Amino acid sequence: MNVRHALRSIAIAGALALAAVLPARAGGPFGLVNHQPIVFPNGGAITLNLDRGALGARTNAQAVTLVKNAIALWNGVNTSTMRFTIGNALATDYTASNYSAVYSNNGDGLNPVLFDTDGAILDALFGQGTKNYMLGYAGSTYSASGIYLEGHAVVNGYLSMSDATTTMVIAHELGHLFGIDHTQLDDSQGLPRDDYPVMYPVVYRTLNSLHEDDAASVTALYPAGNVASVYGKLTGTFTDANGAPILGTNIWAEEVTTGKLYSVVSDFLAQGNGYFRLYLPAGTYQLNAEPLEPSFFGASSVGPYARSSSDPSFQKPNPINPVALGGATPQRFTITAGCAATATFRSNGGGSVTGDCGSTMAGGSGTPVVAPPSSNAMLSNLTLSAGTLAPGFASATQSYRVTVDASVATFNVKPSPADAAATMRVNGMTVSRGNYSPPIALANGDTRISIDITAPDGKTNRTYVVTVTRTSPEASFFAQRDARTVGEQRGTGVVERRFAPAGAGRTTSRIE
Repeated sequence: MNVRHALRSIAIAGALALAAVLPARAGGPFGLVNHQPIVFPNGGAITLNLDRGALGARTNAQAVTLVKNAIALWNGVNTSTMRFTIGNALATDYTASNYSAVYSNNGDGLNPVLFDTDGAILDALFGQGTKNYMLGYAGSTYSASGIYLEGHAVVNGYLSMSDATTTMVIAHELGHLFGIDHTQLDDSQGLPRDDYPVMYPVVYRTLNSLHEDDAASVTALYPAGNVASVYGKLTGTFTDANGAPILGTNIWAEEVTTGKLYSVVSDFLAQGNGYFRLYLPAGTYQLNAEPLEPSFFGASSVGPYARSSSDPSFQKPNPINPVALGGATPQRFTITAGCAATATFRSNGGGSVTGDCGSTMAGGSGTPVVAPPSSNAMLSNLTLSAGTLAPGFASATQSYRVTVDASVATFNVKPSPADAAATMRVNGMTVSRGNYSPPIALANGDTRISIDITAPDGKTNRTYVVTVTRTSPEASFFAQRDARTVGEQRGTGVVERRFAPAGAGRTTSRIE
C-alpha cells in the first residue's frame, strides 16, 4: 500500500512567522519575497541558543547531544555554506510560564531551541492537546528585504520517541528554521520508509543521515563555491500540452544507475510560469511529474500552492496523471558537474532537454557520455543496523563511535559510496552498493570495523573506521530497568491525532 494513503506516524511541522504564516516550498525555499528565497545572511551562519531544561525523560545534557547530532547532519553538506553553531545557553529552563520571553522575541539576538519537556509550550502556542500529536515546531522571522532575522524551535518532550526519531525531528525543524521545506519523495518513487527525506512531512526516517534530496535542497539555498564541481543544474517549465503553465505539481528526477532522487514543485518561485530548478550530481537521469498528495496541505503543505485543500495544487489542471518526460518511452539525459540544461516538460509527456550537459537518449537507448574514471573514494552515507554514529555522519569524517547494549551480538553496516562505481570492503569482505555487510560478531567492549573504499580509478583509497562499544550485560540490565521505571512513572505509548479527509474513507495523521 502506498504510504501516503496510510499515514500512521506523527507529522512534524514548521511555520514561517512574522505577521503571517506562509506556505512551504517543496525541495526549495520555505518562503519568498519578490519571488526570491528568504535566507539568513552571511551564507547561513546561525548560532543556536539551547534551553537549560530537560526534554521529557532525557536530561538536558542528553537533549543537547541530540541537537548536536542533528546539527552535524546539515553541517556535513560540503556544497553548502549553511552552518549551525551552538552559542551560549539560554538564561534558564523555559516552560509554558515564561517561554514568551525568548520565543519569537525578535531583536534579542537569540535563536532559541526550547525543550518542551511536558508539551505545555506547544499547547500554549497551538491549543490544548497539541502535545499529543505535534513532535516539533520551528520558524524564523524575516525582514521586508527577504532576510531572515532570527529563528526559534520547540521540541516536544511529552511524547515518547527514540533517540533516532528525536534526532530526525530536530533536524527537520532546523531545516525549516534556516529556510527549506517539505518534499514529497517516498515509496511512490521506490524509497523504503526509513530512507524518506528528513524534510518529508511525516516522520519516518531513522537513518542517521540526510537524504540526497535534503543535501541538494540546502545546497540550492546556500551554495558553496564548489557547487559546480559536484552539481549540474536543470531548469525548465512544466505546462499542459498547449503550453499553459501548471502550478504546484511535484517534479522529480531519478538517477537511473543509483536510484537517487531529487525533487521540487513546479512554479516554486510563485512566478506563474511553471518554472522549476533541480541541482543534480553528475549522472544519467529521467524526469517525472506527479500530483501532490491531497492530505499534504496547511502545516504539512508541499509547495507554494498547497495552503489549503482548495489551492491550485488540488484544482484543475491538477491533479495531473503521473508522467515521465518522453511519455511511454521515457527520455534520459546526462548531467555533468558544472553544466546547465533546460527542460520543456508537458503533462502529456512531451518536451525535451537541451544544454551543455551531454547526450540525450530516447527510451533509454543509445550510449551515455563516458567520463574518465572518478577518483572519488568518499562515502555519501553510512547506515547502521543498531545504534547511532557519533559524531553524526559527514563524508569528510573518517572515525566514528557507536554504543550498543549487550543484547546486540552482531553488527552490520551499509556504506553508500559517493560514486556508485567505487568498490567497498568491510573488514576485508566485499560489499556491493545498497547492501549491508555480512554480520560482524561483537565482543564485549570495543570492536573495530574498517570500511575501505577504492575509487573507480582503482588508485584512490579511503578508510572509514567505526568503533562499536558493546556494554556489559550488567550495564544493559540496569539501563533497561531504569528505562522501564521511567516508563512506569510517565506512561508509555504515543497518542496520534487522526482525521479522515472528506470522501477518503481512510484514517491518517497530520499536523494542523
